[in-house]
Parts: sequence; structure tokens; C-alpha cells
Amino acid sequence: ALLGLLRWISVVNKDLQTANPRSKYTILPFRLHQFLSQTGSVYTTLDQDENRFITLEPGIYKQDDDKHKPIYSSVFSRYSGHQFICVARNGDTLEPREFREASEDDTGAVTDGYLIIGDDVWDPVNDLGNLPESWFNRRKAGVVPDPKKEKFFPKKIYFDEYGNCSDTQELKWHGWFMRAPLLFDPTSGTFFDTRTSEGTKLAKLGSEGRSTSTTITAFSILNQLDEAGYQPKDQKLLSFTDNRQDAALQAGHFNDFVQTVRLRSAIYHALQAAPANELTYATLGESVVRALNLNIVEYGNVKEEPQLEHVRRGYEEVLEQFVLYRALADLQRSWRIVLPNLEQCGLLSIKYEHLDKVANDDRFWADLPILRELNPSERHVF
Repeated sequence: ALLGLLRWISVVNKDLQTANPRSKYTILPFRLHQFLSQTGSVYTTLDQDENRFITLEPGIYKQDDDKHKPIYSSVFSRYSGHQFICVARNGDTLEPREFREASEDDTGAVTDGYLIIGDDVWDPVNDLGNLPESWFNRRKAGVVPDPKKEKFFPKKIYFDEYGNCSDTQELKWHGWFMRAPLLFDPTSGTFFDTRTSEGTKLAKLGSEGRSTSTTITAFSILNQLDEAGYQPKDQKLLSFTDNRQDAALQAGHFNDFVQTVRLRSAIYHALQAAPANELTYATLGESVVRALNLNIVEYGNVKEEPQLEHVRRGYEEVLEQFVLYRALADLQRSWRIVLPNLEQCGLLSIKYEHLDKVANDDRFWADLPILRELNPSERHVF
């Protein structure tokens, strides 16, 4: 009933504005106060078929299961997106545990770690050669893993949906158990320093920052006001804070977000408009500026457009150089976890000019022992 009332008030106010655009909304204006909490973890059972249960509600067991089927917290690799199930191995049992930024020392027989599912996660025969040399010791019999590092290698285990597990006895499914803290991520081939926190390697479902969440929420509301037909002067959002520093941080975050998104949008549209959808280093700046379609008053220190062509062109050249620099900086892999760049999102790909010619020129590689023995296609990949 309340929802119906509020919607009815909106319709009445909109009709009043249509009839008289100069009028103000005065019929029972209402304010909606909404408090947003950060997303927690996602929990699943260990089933690897249609019986797998997924929930956002924390707990130890699936509530409607008489046999007390355990549910486990899941986190995801920041590099590959692969699922890591948080477990504590206690003998032949995988017990649920919560994700911790810093892993605690093992207590007794219980070992904190992760269960990773997938046949292509780890190959004990071929993948050992990709690990650092410092993780192995040279013996008379050959190279053997360092005992201190070997316990952190992926270990194949068998398990069922109730958390029973074994190293040798085949059960319903199999996966890879890795002790915490992770020294490397086998799903992406990334290695970590021993001081790196678990939160830098793995992310919970709700890994976004509060500033980003507030910006995205505000941006979404303003977009919906625009789509609903409100005039630009009425597309407003009121936010309260009791901290001046927080307000400044949020304002800076919003400005940075708008600039970043606008620049990326311009790069994307410049590529769409380019011949064969390709831009080179030499044409990137000019093409992106054209896509931005800015008036000189918006970026130049002038109140009106200069009449002389060479003066106007001087401003444009400086803007093109600046935009080129910003575009190249944004196309790097950056600290933005929630807003990865266009290449990471698969919206464009970066290639190198004349790479085929360089890889095919055997004379150029004649002095390099390893590279001269590769065929052109292998050299291209290298």
C-alpha cells in the first residue's frame, strides 16, 4: 500500500510538471533513506553436480538438510577468477572455515587451506618445471622439491559432499588441496611474496570498496532519472555524511570515475570509427580527442573560441598529447580492481607493429643462441 501511494504521488507530480513546467513539486514530497551494507561471502556445498547449493547466508550446514551437509565459503582468484573453497583439513575431513586476510599458524592436526576444482588446474608432471628454482634442492639423485615449499604445492585429494576426503581412496569427486597462505596461484601461474596478504591474492564476492559502491549507486540513480524523462536540472541526488574528509574522498572518487569512464568511452568509440577498427600510437591521441568532441572552452583557459586557426590548433595539439598520455596510462594494468581497463575486459586488444616481420627475420636473431633455434611462429609467441 505504501509503495502504491508513493508511485501515485510521483505520477501526480509528473503530470503537474507537464502541465506547468515552471511549477515546483509540492504535493507530499518524500525522501527515501537507504542504507547499503557491503556484500559478504558466497557459500556453497561441495556437490559438483545439479545438487550444488549456493547461498549468501552464512552458516555451517545447509539448513533444510537432515544429514547436515556442510556449506563452505568461496573466494575467487584476483587474476583468473577461479573459485577457491575455504576449508580446514582435519585428518580425513574438510571442515568449513571463513576467509582470513592473514592465515593463522596451523593448530595441531588442523590445516587451513583451499580446495580447487578442475582437471587443468595442476599437472604434477609438467607444471613442476614452471616453479622457481629456489623451491628445489639439488641432490646426487637429481632435483627434488624443498620440503618447506613442497607442503604448499597443490595436492590431489578425493572428497564427497559431506566433507569426507582421502589422498588415496577414490570418492565421488577429486580436486586439489593447497595450504594457506598461498605461495602461488596455479590457476593463473602467479607467484606471491611471503608477506603478501591473502586478500591481495583472493577476493570475496563483496570485495568492492565503499567509495566505488557509492559512486556506482549514485551513477545508476542519475541514469535512471535521465531515462525516466526528468529535466537535467531535476536530476539530483542528496547524500549525507558526518565527516568532511569522507565527503572530500567521495567527491574525488566520483570525479575520477567520470573522467576514467569518459576517457575509456572515447577510446572505444574512436576504435569503432577508425578504418578496420585499428589505431596506432601516432593516431590514438587525435582520434580520441575527436571522439570526446570537447568545446575549446571546456578544456582551454579561454572564455570563447579563438578566431585564429593556429591559436586554436595549438590548444588542440596540447590536448591531444595529454589525452594520448592518459590513454596509454589507462591501458596499463593498474590498481583498479573493480574497474579493469578495456584490454582486461576484452573490449580491445593491443598488438605490435611489424612483429611478424621481426619474428620471421632469421638473420636478426643469428647471434642469440636460444631464439635463433625457434621457428618464426614460436618466436612470435615469445
